[in-house]
Amino acid sequence: MAIPAEPLLASAIWSSEQALKTSSGSKPTSRHNELNIGCHAVDNTLGYVAEYGSLNCISGEPNTGAREICQALMVSHLLGSAKATAVVIDSGLAFDVRAVHRALVQRMHGETDAAQKATRVLDRLKIMKVFDFEGLTECVSELRNMLEAKAAPGSDESTNAQGPKTTVRDSEDEEEMLDVASPSETATQPAAKHATQETSTQASGLVLIDNLSQVTIPMIKNHHAHGQALLASFMRSLSHLTTTHNLCTTIVNGTTSSTNFKNESPSIFSSCTLRPILGKAFAHQLDNHLLVHEMVSTTGKKKEGNAAAGISTDGPKIADPVAVIEVLQDRNGGRLEQTGNED
Repeated sequence: MAIPAEPLLASAIWSSEQALKTSSGSKPTSRHNELNIGCHAVDNTLGYVAEYGSLNCISGEPNTGAREICQALMVSHLLGSAKATAVVIDSGLAFDVRAVHRALVQRMHGETDAAQKATRVLDRLKIMKVFDFEGLTECVSELRNMLEAKAAPGSDESTNAQGPKTTVRDSEDEEEMLDVASPSETATQPAAKHATQETSTQASGLVLIDNLSQVTIPMIKNHHAHGQALLASFMRSLSHLTTTHNLCTTIVNGTTSSTNFKNESPSIFSSCTLRPILGKAFAHQLDNHLLVHEMVSTTGKKKEGNAAAGISTDGPKIADPVAVIEVLQDRNGGRLEQTGNED
């Protein structure tokens, strides 16, 4: 079962947001929290694809490059730090470890023993296979227990007993604290601030769910209201886990083709009829949402004729398929409706 998120004070959320804006200028997020895929054409246009501490989604069919983008994200994350870990929750049973190994070797091009180093990097990758929505929730619960157990030895018992300052405390506890001086509380504030800064500069891990729609659509079709309620509860629990442990959580979502012109297309291209298969209620809980699809480009080379035979060399341009990445949602940045071409 999904665990509900703990209540937070609105003042704490507002102060942390203002502190991030002050430290990073006009952008609400800092550069070390951003993760790119290593493709210059995409990185130079979009800046980044996913963020640590945010819930990211990539909607698209597998043959359009959605899985390749997730693979590139994983390679960038694992090579970014010697302690970086990744968890893949595979519901489509299509995750290819050998492809990840080849991508690691390619990114390590020029280094000695690149194949052996890539194999050692894969030791920090954990793969979970699921077949239904219940198995997905169990995997997330297991991941939560693993992260909490890892963070338990470094936690302060006195701080845990009092509870974090951003949580809503019990009124009886607050009345007792009014009569007691709190020098220890003021002394622990710099340490807590330093710990928060260290946590923000170090990525805890990456979580990839491929494919969420494959295990949720059958549940929603059987009972729409109940399925949507379970999905919303799962997304809130996943978002709380992501922000608590500063994870880069990326969800792969399928798409469906719709010719209903009553519903406005999320794409800025009129020729694109694809829509994320999970609706607006799901997208509302995301921080970053990308749509990957293919388009026909007419900017390729012209057909070449035979000048010696008197055939004209001026002909129609060859239509080449091009993979396009669109930013459908960006909660913390200004990249909405930006596009990039995937090489």
